[in-house]
Amino acid sequence: MLEEEIASWLRELGLEQQRDVQQRIEWLRCCALLAQETNLPVEAFYGWGRTNVPDALAVLATVALKNLPSVLKELISFRDEKLRDALLAAIEENIIPVGFRARVDEIVRQLKRRDQVLHEVTAQLLDEDTKAVLAGYTVTTFDQDTVGENRGLDITDNAGQFSFTFYAPQEMPPNAPPREFRLEVQSPQGEKLPEDGHVSVNLNTPETAIVPALIKVPKPEISKQQEQLKSVLLDAPPELRTYLGETQQIQTLADIRRKGGLSHLADLPAAADPALIRQLESLADLDRISPDISVSKTLLSHDFDSVLAVSDTPHSEFVGKLACPV
Repeated sequence: MLEEEIASWLRELGLEQQRDVQQRIEWLRCCALLAQETNLPVEAFYGWGRTNVPDALAVLATVALKNLPSVLKELISFRDEKLRDALLAAIEENIIPVGFRARVDEIVRQLKRRDQVLHEVTAQLLDEDTKAVLAGYTVTTFDQDTVGENRGLDITDNAGQFSFTFYAPQEMPPNAPPREFRLEVQSPQGEKLPEDGHVSVNLNTPETAIVPALIKVPKPEISKQQEQLKSVLLDAPPELRTYLGETQQIQTLADIRRKGGLSHLADLPAAADPALIRQLESLADLDRISPDISVSKTLLSHDFDSVLAVSDTPHSEFVGKLACPV
């Protein structure tokens, strides 16, 4: 009955000889049924058909209504990029309204998810270098297989675990490639980590499995002042290095000054060379003149072992001593 009404309407408008118009009307009728079945807009199916997706319009217009499910299945089988590009082309050619541009990605996602199931993943955030558990970090997950779709935000628990969901086809072959996700991570202090993390999910892994998620955590930089003290202690006994660094928490020459020197410390290791202790104390004092340890070493090599020694030396004598090679 409907076919007769359409034919009558075409005759009244004088369009019965315009085959391309008839094909568009027939496909539009199919689009209305597909839209009813999927809750997607009629315009989306019409845009796909007019851009020959999933088949040429002349072919789609002749599809029997009972075979529309096969057309839908074929549409779903196309890659997201193909479906998206077809809709954008239909917009550019004024086939469907420009207002659909902002909805293209969501329309494609809704279509694809008719053949998909929702997966939930529990992941554990780890420092990529040390494998330490990262608790209290805020993680936003992006699905790389769906053009970076945001899959939500979560905060890692005391075990570093967080969760997210994603859609995947109901039936996956055993050799299906892993699903890749990008992670944007903030520290418990709210600072965004400079490098993104990543997690790979094997689609055939049980949902009860905990998947490792790795991210590079910036390590505190060793300051130049710490490096300078380390350079002086290169040949020092291990007991002294441990004593200064761990027992006394001395990391820089300035720390030695704050301690009031080293020689007065009652528990100073017996292996400590008195000459090395005097050198450290002198370098710590001369560090007040210049933060460059090479300057302090130059002064020390010319018998200026403290700021007081420098200040008590007449200018001409001071310049003369520095001018003489050691």
